[in-house]
Amino acid sequence: MATIIFRNARVVSPSHVPGKDVKIPRRGELANALAITPSADVTVKDGLIESIKPIKPDTRPRKPAPGATEIDANGRVLMPGFVDCHTHACWAGSRIDEWDLKRRGVSYLDILKRGGGIMATVRAVRAASEQQLTDLLLERLNLMLRYGTTTVEVKSGYGLTTADELKMLHAIARAAAHWPGTIRPTALLGHAIDEEQPGFVGLTVRQTLPAVAAEFPPHPACRSTRIASGLHGRLSSACCSLAALTSSATRSGCTPISSTALAWCLRRCGWTP
Repeated sequence: MATIIFRNARVVSPSHVPGKDVKIPRRGELANALAITPSADVTVKDGLIESIKPIKPDTRPRKPAPGATEIDANGRVLMPGFVDCHTHACWAGSRIDEWDLKRRGVSYLDILKRGGGIMATVRAVRAASEQQLTDLLLERLNLMLRYGTTTVEVKSGYGLTTADELKMLHAIARAAAHWPGTIRPTALLGHAIDEEQPGFVGLTVRQTLPAVAAEFPPHPACRSTRIASGLHGRLSSACCSLAALTSSATRSGCTPISSTALAWCLRRCGWTP
């Protein structure tokens, strides 16, 4: 990879906090701990930051580096990219009409009973091709990149059948291969209950989960999923709520998930058992 040098950049990065691990996520007051260098030259070599050299009033102009690409930031901010760790960026269709229903006080559960909510998106995703899902996802990812997001988790969960969940995961992988940032995929197999599939939870555990595990085998080193493009990401996720899986249904999937050696996560949404 080529060397890139950003000249005259205003560098903003997390600062060291005594007694805190520099690798932990910054939350609350820690998010305000920033190191700001008003003007600096930043050298990136082989995709890694090699040096940050502050520019002071008495700093002599630095000579161009042979073979390097130089970009004059002209005082603009240079900072780490944003990480969006929970997105449903892969979908088809539109539910804009539901905003008006919510504005009029209709609850989400009532919208779901009318055929809206997640299931409306499920129907649209099932009707879309893998290429259409890929193209739509890339449009959204490119917009996110324009606003500074460089690492994104993208969930499936709008297929709710084996074929359609695999279609979504393949679309995510194809989009990742054409996007300069980093994508971490998650198979959200327990996103909602499909009432049109009798024994949905059992089908998901016995059919969809093994099919996804077979299609995207776990990485041997880190209990994560290897997608076709070489990505690694947490694989299995479930949403436990009144509008999705009950606590007992969610628990029924935990052991089979663990037996596949796939990493998984559980979200409890909007209620307390």
